[in-house]
Amino acid sequence: MSSEILLLARLSKNFENLLLNSDNNHDMIINVGNESNCKTFYAHSLILSSQSEYFQTALSSDWIKKDGDKIIFDKPNVSPINFDIILKHLYCENFDELWEIVKNLVELIRFNEISSESFSNAVRPYSLMFSREMYENLLWNYIKPQQTNKSPRNKKLQPAVGGFGFGQTTQPAAGGFGFGQTTQPAAGGFGFSSTPPSGFGFGNRRR
Repeated sequence: MSSEILLLARLSKNFENLLLNSDNNHDMIINVGNESNCKTFYAHSLILSSQSEYFQTALSSDWIKKDGDKIIFDKPNVSPINFDIILKHLYCENFDELWEIVKNLVELIRFNEISSESFSNAVRPYSLMFSREMYENLLWNYIKPQQTNKSPRNKKLQPAVGGFGFGQTTQPAAGGFGFGQTTQPAAGGFGFSSTPPSGFGFGNRRR
């Protein structure tokens, strides 16, 4: 094993210990889940913001609040078991059981808080691992988040020419992910043919 790999393994272990030991100068308190299934995590904003575009944006928004020198971050719509997987990945980047992790993270792909680029990168490489029904539901819940309770089986969905998406005009939900205008998946691959570029949707439509 090369010295570079040994160094990375040691760094990964050190970061894992940092995550597991809540006394290690954490500056974030993350409350995850709802009343019936909740857990408090302790993390470091510098690590999360440097490892994740999502946290980099979230930590600069009004999603957070301060309690003294601690950042309080609430995520009621994520299960603790899934958030634990995410944190360990961001700290350690050690994915030994890809299939189990992908299955546990499927529900997170529904969120309308990720960019089109991130969605494509997170879902498309693993599309063959999903059943057709699961894959269509993921697409439906992402492209039309205001209709998450409606099944795509009751809709006539036309795949976009040559790639990923639906060849129909879609209207993003108000206050959620969206470009601020009616969008249409681009032919020839995943994406929207309208501008501006992809990004997080944090309650206000991107202009």
